[in-house]
Amino acid sequence: MPDSDPKPPSRFRRALQAVGWAALLPVKGAGYLVRSGKAHQHFFLPVLNGALGDQLAARYDRRAIRMSFRRGGEDVSVADLRLSEPRQKTVVFLHGLMGDEPIWQSGFQDSPATHRYGTRLAREAHLRTLYLRFNSGLHLSENGRELNRLLTELVETYPDAIGEPGAGGPQHGRADNSLGRVLRFA
Repeated sequence: MPDSDPKPPSRFRRALQAVGWAALLPVKGAGYLVRSGKAHQHFFLPVLNGALGDQLAARYDRRAIRMSFRRGGEDVSVADLRLSEPRQKTVVFLHGLMGDEPIWQSGFQDSPATHRYGTRLAREAHLRTLYLRFNSGLHLSENGRELNRLLTELVETYPDAIGEPGAGGPQHGRADNSLGRVLRFA
């Protein structure tokens, strides 16, 4: 009568399997890094600009972030914002050092149904939320002047659409926060 239990693999076969498994680890790890990097590539430019933004801007490097309103992950000019709701309270969200606007919209490992502060505030308080991205590696005075220019253009382009203005940023309310410093220069 034949044995019903299959014969276990030999030591040699188990060693070969272990070597093959170990040889594939770097490939599997690299694949994970590529997938993870693609999912979170929006972090690269803000970190680069936070560290070297002034140098990138001075060289007119294409990786230098220019201050702009953002919608759907793209730069949007003030004219293309198409604000139509009259006299609606408007909050402009600015990120912190080496950050970007998705911090207000979604989190690193949030489920798609999760709404962060910006989108939740818009929905629950019926506010208009605008997101602004800027080069946090530039001097505060440069960012302040550009913020002043953009906000002035916003109010002049949509005088009937902008109600009571507001601003949101990291550590809002603290004397040492980046939003407060940029707004003082604006």
